[in-house]
Amino acid sequence: MLSTLQTQLHETRQSLASHADKVRTLESLLAEHDALKREVAGMREAMEESRRLVEALRHEREAGSSKSLDAEDSDMDDNKSIMTITPDDLD
Repeated sequence: MLSTLQTQLHETRQSLASHADKVRTLESLLAEHDALKREVAGMREAMEESRRLVEALRHEREAGSSKSLDAEDSDMDDNKSIMTITPDDLD
């Protein structure tokens, strides 16, 4: 009976040691996973910031184009509204 208990105790210790190794492995994997999540979050933030900058530049460019077109339209309107009267036109 003592021999059986010693065998069971030995098997239990081996099983516990195996489970402890598996837990350490899982903890290591979990730490790697958390590190990857932080890295992905940082990359996502960087991409979002880049997207905002691109949008801001696009809006600036569109606003600049619009102002340029407005200035050209204004010049054309001024040219159309000015009429030159020559002495021949007075007769």
